[in-house]
Amino acid sequence: MTVTKVLMIEKLVERTGLDQKLVSKIFLESLDQIVEELQEGNRIEFRGTFILGTKHQSARMAQNPKTLEKVEIPASRVVYFRKGDRLKAIF
Repeated sequence: MTVTKVLMIEKLVERTGLDQKLVSKIFLESLDQIVEELQEGNRIEFRGTFILGTKHQSARMAQNPKTLEKVEIPASRVVYFRKGDRLKAIF
């Protein structure tokens, strides 16, 4: 089952009993804040649950498997996810 943003908000409304507009605003602002922190290169740590961060991926050469043509892939930043103890215990 895929859990969408709307479904997450509905579940939070049920659990908290708060107004849907308020929960939606807080949820979306939280997601925006996480994205901003990652863009600034900061690491996000929810102790015991998970860690989100970015790491630098160097430029490299690759090969198109169809044409065997060499292609240069530029350097970039990629997001990584590490599970904490709570998730390790479950998965």
